[in-house]
Amino acid sequence: MKNKIFKPLIFLILFSNNLFGQWENVYEQPDVKLPWLNALEFRDFNNGFAVGFIGTTSNGCILRTTDNGTVWDTVFIAANNVEFRDVTFADSLTVFAVAGSLIARSDDLGNTWTTSNLNTSLFSVNFSSRDIGYVCGDSGIVYKTINSGVTWNRLNTGTSKTLWSIYFINDSIGFACGYNKIVKTIDGGSNWSIQNLDSNILHSIVFPSDSIGYCKTIGCHPHNQTLYKTFDQGVTWNMIWSSPSLCFSGMSFPSNDSGYIAGQFGISKTTDGGSTWLPQHSTGLAWDFYDDLIDVFFLNNDTGFAVGAGQFYRTSRGGILTSTNNFIQSKDYNNILNAFPNPASQELKLTFNLRNNYPLELSIFNKLGKKVYAEMIYNTSTLTPLNVSQFPEGIYFIRATTVDQITYIKKFVVQR
Repeated sequence: MKNKIFKPLIFLILFSNNLFGQWENVYEQPDVKLPWLNALEFRDFNNGFAVGFIGTTSNGCILRTTDNGTVWDTVFIAANNVEFRDVTFADSLTVFAVAGSLIARSDDLGNTWTTSNLNTSLFSVNFSSRDIGYVCGDSGIVYKTINSGVTWNRLNTGTSKTLWSIYFINDSIGFACGYNKIVKTIDGGSNWSIQNLDSNILHSIVFPSDSIGYCKTIGCHPHNQTLYKTFDQGVTWNMIWSSPSLCFSGMSFPSNDSGYIAGQFGISKTTDGGSTWLPQHSTGLAWDFYDDLIDVFFLNNDTGFAVGAGQFYRTSRGGILTSTNNFIQSKDYNNILNAFPNPASQELKLTFNLRNNYPLELSIFNKLGKKVYAEMIYNTSTLTPLNVSQFPEGIYFIRATTVDQITYIKKFVVQR
């Protein structure tokens, strides 16, 4: 067996005058590989975990913070070609995470870990109490433990479709969703009922209270992003919101009416139970969220956290809402300015989809906001690739500003 030594993964924070008022950006140290973070959960204001993978060979990684996200340490690295998909607390000290067919468990808040293997792909884990927990994954599979993960027993859900998310209100009543199905049990998984919804892939399900729950799709263009809601503990589900162009992956509802979704175009918030959503603002650089947030988690209506590709965000006052018009403009840039390959090692090719071939100013900033490259572009149809071979590894942002002061932002990563 090879022994590997891994550096702690440390995130540095950029402070603003309005500390914790809006979402603030926290970045990783520039001399370590960037993690792709899929999920996070916090026990309290200080203690939390984020999971995903790191490196080109996809080493599954578990990160821990004990100081509200200012510093993150890598506390567990799995084998190659797996990525952690979900993480949850069973109690104040016991943590579980799933990656591929692997279940990782810590009984001491992440200091030491044990693993078990269920020989099937797992995507979500949820514990209703310290001893009783559930995981779900491929082919409609749900496993249950009644001894805090020492052993796992397979349950028959009645569906062969992949289940992406699982949530239990208590030890007996729980739900899982995937594709166009929601399965429900009222007896701890012994029996399940199936409800079909008119949607594509149902990806996340949460219940802020015993009766009220939310389930959303992972839809991106050409599929709508759709949100369903139940008022009667899952007896009926009604579509309450749909968007043809937005792409959100993470969802958190700290209360019945207050909720957050995070994804490709940042974070949006609802205060009316999901009927309407408004975008939120972040500090740091002079533009809003970047296009790769994966998950969001709120302890209460005010204190929340979000993660993505090498990124961590936090707020302690519920974030700040921005105007809908600004949000609509910002969500269009991904179709206007494109950069590939991404990540890049030597050359970066840029393409623009502009109706008028006006001159524009092209600038590149590093993650600390320092401009590292600038030039005027007079013909976007004849761009030569940019040489990024001398750029240190890390996150960079392209800013292209037209003569009529319309700005487009694109993020790219240099990695070798």
